[in-house]
Amino acid sequence: MVELVRKALGSLKGKRIAALGLAYKPDVDDLRESPAAEVIHLLQKEGALVKAFEPFKPEGLPNMDCVPTLEAALKDAEAVLLLANHTQFRTLTPEKLRALTSAKILVDTVNAWAGQDWEKAGFQLHRLGVGR
Repeated sequence: MVELVRKALGSLKGKRIAALGLAYKPDVDDLRESPAAEVIHLLQKEGALVKAFEPFKPEGLPNMDCVPTLEAALKDAEAVLLLANHTQFRTLTPEKLRALTSAKILVDTVNAWAGQDWEKAGFQLHRLGVGR
């Protein structure tokens, strides 16, 4: 997942990333042993500035910048990283997301967003397990 983000952004040092979802599966508040936390820590280790948002547990996890709202996570983001397939994120449309952020780079690790709609709206979409 980190390699996919690096492919999308190049160097991660100083890059502002909104990480959406920390839970280990969709629509739950259980953050134990979630791979999302490890991904965020690896991005931070490479110098990325990550703001994480977990709608089912807004306080998030220690040692990461967790914010209480989707809007706060997206503010000033250069890229959006989708880590959990929560309904709230899956039902976002390109138009709704465009109104919330100027970021054009999306990294979808759960294959929740259809490529053509997002790309037609001006987003650059990178999806885990989907080659170009």
